Amino acid sequence: MYQGYLESFHKKNQSMNKLSYDDCFDMILNDTTEFAGSYHRNFRKLGIDANFIISNDLLMQAKWLREKSIKRGSSHDVILEQVRAFKPEILWIEDFANISCKWINDIKKEVKSIKLIVAYHCAPYSKQILEKLKSVDFVITCTPGIKQDF
Repeated sequence: MYQGYLESFHKKNQSMNKLSYDDCFDMILNDTTEFAGSYHRNFRKLGIDANFIISNDLLMQAKWLREKSIKRGSSHDVILEQVRAFKPEILWIEDFANISCKWINDIKKEVKSIKLIVAYHCAPYSKQILEKLKSVDFVITCTPGIKQDF
């Protein structure tokens, strides 16, 4: 999610410290106009069990770790643990620029429920991004160059 939105949201909802991860998640979901919230709401309307991880919300990540009694790891480790807990069949990666091929390969090995990995990516467009996109099963893009190269 856009960092400015998260900062504003947490500033106006400081009482979230006392709430559970799920309650805080619902608050963000009901407030946000960001893509992740929209996907979540609309997939659920279609009867698709969907969940999402706000990978850049460190307060929510810390809350999730505390509730699950998991020792703090790297951001990528935390996300891996959350994905493992959700047991998805389809993993949609929206924040593609901030993950590595190693992380994608690790998650394929660690989370056996995953049957398909989808990535959404528009920019930046580079040889490195194209190489990383080869590690997923399906790509959605708004960049004609990525579409042509694939």
